Amino acid sequence: MRVSPLFSKSKRCLLAAITAIGLTASASAELIDRGSGLIYDTVLNVTWLQDANYAKTSAYNATGRMIYKEAQALAANLQYRDTVRGTTLTGWRLPKTGPVNGVSFDLLGAGLDGFGMYNGGSDIGYWMSAPGSAYAGSITNEMAHLHYSTLGNRGACGAPGELDSNVCSAESPNALDIGFGAGGTPYVRNYGPFINLGNDLYWGGDLPKPRLIYGDRDAFVFNFNTGLQHAYSNKTTMLSLFVRDGDVTTPNVPVTPPAVVTPPTTGVTLTVKLGSGKGAVTSSNGAINCGKTCSATVAPGTVLSLSAAPEAGFRFVNWTGACTGNSPICILNVNATAQVQANFVK
Repeated sequence: MRVSPLFSKSKRCLLAAITAIGLTASASAELIDRGSGLIYDTVLNVTWLQDANYAKTSAYNATGRMIYKEAQALAANLQYRDTVRGTTLTGWRLPKTGPVNGVSFDLLGAGLDGFGMYNGGSDIGYWMSAPGSAYAGSITNEMAHLHYSTLGNRGACGAPGELDSNVCSAESPNALDIGFGAGGTPYVRNYGPFINLGNDLYWGGDLPKPRLIYGDRDAFVFNFNTGLQHAYSNKTTMLSLFVRDGDVTTPNVPVTPPAVVTPPTTGVTLTVKLGSGKGAVTSSNGAINCGKTCSATVAPGTVLSLSAAPEAGFRFVNWTGACTGNSPICILNVNATAQVQANFVK
């Protein structure tokens, strides 16, 4: 393997080790658990949904995998119940994947030194925003910042400062399958407070237009297994990690944890009403099919997806009650007896 005299293999190993140790120590200071499945990122000033495969957990989708436009629509219409603060949160989106240099996208993997794909200097590649990388600390790419700068994980190829394009061979000190540097210590990824953040690919943002390459692809995808960001067709199915701008509570004000309550011995009832117009509402668990069966008893904390379907000649207008908004799909966390009404018009 060719190694640049400016950055030897032993130096890459040392830098990768120092980077990982430093990042792990700082991760907890950047992420605050706000309760109710919400994680505030103090550096990016965003709130992450703690469940990194909420589409599956909420029964919206059997696997959580969706094409790009479906993932965008689910995020835009998501109504998440914050039980700690007693409010419904909207304004969700997919993570931003802006140019790592803060100005313009580099889709060639070159960066300033010709090796950007391997040292964090390109928007196609590894190590974006990682300490010691070409644009250390960059916050324009939210998933890259989360993976490298906040959670302290590493890339499968290259290293910050890498000046060698042949860095994914079995000899590479950063190959995930041979462990952390010399000695082959197994590499364990840090997922912090997140759940279901698997070794998988997640949708990011649109590719820039116009562009000279990747004409058959549409969006960025980030791989939380290898730390690689690349371009994919929007017809591919990927997982989605949802995020919203800002905090859900005033920073530095402790959130009083909810009182411990003995779970009830019986379930809670969700009732659906059909308002004006004609249509039907069904639930993801099959218990509600209204106008025939319009109520169901479920265990407290059950997450249901309600779908409104108008009859011919009618259209869905909005929800009232426990569900709000004009999306025909409402994802509801049923913690207590609740009532929902679907309204249709001609």
